[in-house]
Amino acid sequence: KEKVIFTPPSPDMELFEKVKSLSSQHGLKEALSTKNKIERYGLIDKCEELVLEAIKTEIGEGFDKASLVGSYFSDIKREQMRNDVLDKK
Repeated sequence: KEKVIFTPPSPDMELFEKVKSLSSQHGLKEALSTKNKIERYGLIDKCEELVLEAIKTEIGEGFDKASLVGSYFSDIKREQMRNDVLDKK
C-alpha cells in the first residue's frame, strides 16, 4: 500500500494579521491582564466575539471561515500571554 503524503493547508496570513490587529483594538491585552479569572474569561470571550463580528461585517455574506478565525484568535491569545510573561521577567 502506498503512503499518502499529507500537506497541511497553508495559513491565510492576511486573515491572521487582520485577526491580530482587531484583537489588539478590542482589548485582548487588557483582558488577559485582568486578575479575576471569571472576569478575564468573560472579557476574552467578548473580545473574540467582537473580532469575529468585525471580520464578518467586513467580508460580508460569503464568510465561511469562523473556525479559522477562532483558531487564529487562540494562537494570538497564546502568543500574547507568552509575551506578557517574558516581558515581566
